[in-house]
Amino acid sequence: MNDNSLPGLLAGPFTFLQPDCGEFERLFGAGLSALPHPQRIFLEDEEATPFEGFPVLNSAGAQDLRQALEEFIYAEEELQVVAVRRQRFERDRHSEAWQLYRRLLRRAVENATLSSYGRRYPSIFWLAHSLDVARLLKETPRRVVRLDLEVGRSEGRRIKYRVFDKFLDRAQAASQETLRSLGPHDHEAAQDFTNTLLRQLAENVLIFTEDHVSSDLRELSAYLSGYLDLDAGDFLRRFQELHLWHEQLLVSEPELAVLTQSVLGLEEGHDPRIALFRRGYSRYLASRPDYDPLSLLSSPQIEHWEKLLDQLKRFEILRALRRQILPVSIEKDRQIYLPNPGDQPLKGRREIVFSPSTRPLDFASPWVIDPVVHRHGLIYDVTDFSRVVSQMRRTGRDAQEHGYRMMFRFQRQVNLLARQYKLKLEKFLGDGAFFTSRHPLLLVACAVRLQRTYISFLKQGLPFDCGLRMGLNSSHYRLMPIHTPGESDLPRYDFFGHGVVELSRLTSGKTEEKLEAIQNLMISRGYPAETVHRFFAPLVGPDSRKPQAAGQQSSGLGGGISHDSPPPFSAVLNGNGMLVNEGIVATADLVAQLDDALGSRLLYQTRLRDLPYVMVPIDDKKRLLFVGIRKLGVARLKGLDDLTVYELVDGGSLGTLNLRPLRRRRLIAALDELTQQELGR
Repeated sequence: MNDNSLPGLLAGPFTFLQPDCGEFERLFGAGLSALPHPQRIFLEDEEATPFEGFPVLNSAGAQDLRQALEEFIYAEEELQVVAVRRQRFERDRHSEAWQLYRRLLRRAVENATLSSYGRRYPSIFWLAHSLDVARLLKETPRRVVRLDLEVGRSEGRRIKYRVFDKFLDRAQAASQETLRSLGPHDHEAAQDFTNTLLRQLAENVLIFTEDHVSSDLRELSAYLSGYLDLDAGDFLRRFQELHLWHEQLLVSEPELAVLTQSVLGLEEGHDPRIALFRRGYSRYLASRPDYDPLSLLSSPQIEHWEKLLDQLKRFEILRALRRQILPVSIEKDRQIYLPNPGDQPLKGRREIVFSPSTRPLDFASPWVIDPVVHRHGLIYDVTDFSRVVSQMRRTGRDAQEHGYRMMFRFQRQVNLLARQYKLKLEKFLGDGAFFTSRHPLLLVACAVRLQRTYISFLKQGLPFDCGLRMGLNSSHYRLMPIHTPGESDLPRYDFFGHGVVELSRLTSGKTEEKLEAIQNLMISRGYPAETVHRFFAPLVGPDSRKPQAAGQQSSGLGGGISHDSPPPFSAVLNGNGMLVNEGIVATADLVAQLDDALGSRLLYQTRLRDLPYVMVPIDDKKRLLFVGIRKLGVARLKGLDDLTVYELVDGGSLGTLNLRPLRRRRLIAALDELTQQELGR
């Protein structure tokens, strides 16, 4: 069995069902695609993943919907009791209850449909909502008895299914009205899922009226008498007698037990008595000459049982999915799930705290899941990748193939590094990639290791030797769900928004493109390139490869250096606030997150290229990794507000470090103090 298939993801135990793909396809057919697949859920420490499921937020809107459903069901029960009494009924309360429930139901269906994008939100909603309905209808006969003892005793079970019919008709109508109002174009897939699952649920009365059915069927007494109009007591007594007779038969005829396991495909070790829950087996037993239809199930009852068996199998599949809906409450910014006493593997635990990255579903919210997430991001970019590719083409096929193989090996090593440091690949960018992380210390450590990996590949002959640029930030991103029919059922998201733009600008240093476009236009029209660059130099600043000499005015803080060309893997700001990044640059928000993660850890100071750096010790694989940080200043990047940026350098590349412990133990305070000292020099 494929563990990623729906049968492999559902938790048992199953009484009536044979949990394999063939059985699922037989029971649901094309409707199987409408069933949602449970997803992994991380705990607070983000280490353990003991279960899969659907976290659903117990929001105020969700509570309002449940309350409205309850009021409508109660009003419908009173209406049915009054109808049996043949008395007049004040319909205002019933109408008000229905209109309130209808409005909230339509809003939830609309939210689930518009936000789905292949994630089967309508299916998850109806599974969750069906449990609320089942818990109410399960107790309908008792409430009817409290309303009227005589009516409850004679009609209580039938009233339960009349209320169910009224609910289902109205709920389906309200759902279809909502889908029609949305239009057929943008949400066809979600509407198909909604219609398909609603049809499956409507065909299975049990899912809306029961929350559990045991092997002796005792919970189905109301269903047998109130819905199928059978003598429930006689049916259940005969069914129990059939069980006992079958057990004795297996003991007296051991060869029957062997034949049963072989023919019905029961797995080794399974009790052959469960053969009664396989299609056609009861008919076979009834054909035996020693079968007594007077004490066991009669021929009509056998037919009812065979039909009921498929209903029970579908019910168990839907119930197994429904059990994996995990109600989540927010308490002091923690997402808390209170497991049922018998839940496995959480048995004995009073509460479960989910990872802060868990995003529970809220069907009362227009987005269902808020698309905005907070992540620490990293983009790396190989400098002048396109120019090197052009050069390789001119040197011959062998050199080109060698270069691409080296690049493939490098990027493979980068992916292994990202996995070690718990970074997630979000986008592959050809000559670079975009990763996200929830741990700022791990992100910074991975960036430094990535830089070291690039240096080691240069020594092995990597032809893309013009440099490696990295941008780090801590920002809010928006998630765009991507779904292609026929692909994996696992959700896939694409990041977009301000955070991605910010990282892109940090690596490219891109400012306004207008001057650059004018320069390119003039050069293409025949003007000498050197003359054009010299003419525009006062506007665009020095060449991106040649930061200002010492003493030149700069918008950066401590940005002037005395070298004719920048040292490898460095970053500076030129006189116009243009970022020249050939190393690692981080935003102020990322440094603030790093500050929080470091706490009061001892920091150090050193100087490199006559510039001050705060040296940050990071525990890395049982070793100490030093990362140097200095404030560059305010960068003016295209499409962004003025952005304070910092340079990060690998402390391991500084040789013998002359480290001096800093009085201040907080990172940002230490950086600001060193910057003020440098400006005062």
